[in-house]
Amino acid sequence: AVFFPLLRFAIEAEQLKDIVIGYSIPEKYAESPLAAELNPMMGLPGMMPQQTDTAQDPKLFIASVGYLPFDVQELEQQFGGKTPMEVIFPFPSSNPAYQRNWDLMQQLFSDQSPGEKSPRRVDARDMSRVYDIISAEDSRVEGPVLLLPFGPKPHAAAMAIRAIQRGHEVYYTQPKYYNPEYSSGVKKHSCGDEESYAYWVKSDGLMLYD
Repeated sequence: AVFFPLLRFAIEAEQLKDIVIGYSIPEKYAESPLAAELNPMMGLPGMMPQQTDTAQDPKLFIASVGYLPFDVQELEQQFGGKTPMEVIFPFPSSNPAYQRNWDLMQQLFSDQSPGEKSPRRVDARDMSRVYDIISAEDSRVEGPVLLLPFGPKPHAAAMAIRAIQRGHEVYYTQPKYYNPEYSSGVKKHSCGDEESYAYWVKSDGLMLYD
């Protein structure tokens, strides 16, 4: 919830000429539930469109799947009908708890009707690919697009950048409780180096995602 408005501030601040996002793969995640007591889905601060007299319900949901569950039916009811959803699934994933991604996908698509879209499989570390998918999808839609960043941090960062650029609303299910042992350590490559990544977003005042 804090990452999105902070990234908006950094991107929109003219005095900040260079932005690099860092991301490290945890060595392990807790085997017990990572979060509990989820709040209802609602817009993230700083990532909600301005109120207008001609406000419209979303014409498309774009969700990045992670470990936290979210209720698609509740979301659809909140906006008064069945809205198409594009799902981005982290695969391959370097996270050791990837089985939880598959469990959530089974929940989401257990009642999928024949002919509905299959999830897009994107490497959990590929921020650029997720940005390109969102850009391609939102350019085809006439009306609001709602983003659901429940996936890996690089996927969420891509959603944040596109939302800031296009004014998309971002919804999240904020837990009241996070496991104090949520993740620990940093995963290492076979050579012994830590598996950390850097994503260059802004260079000398120029946005590299556009």
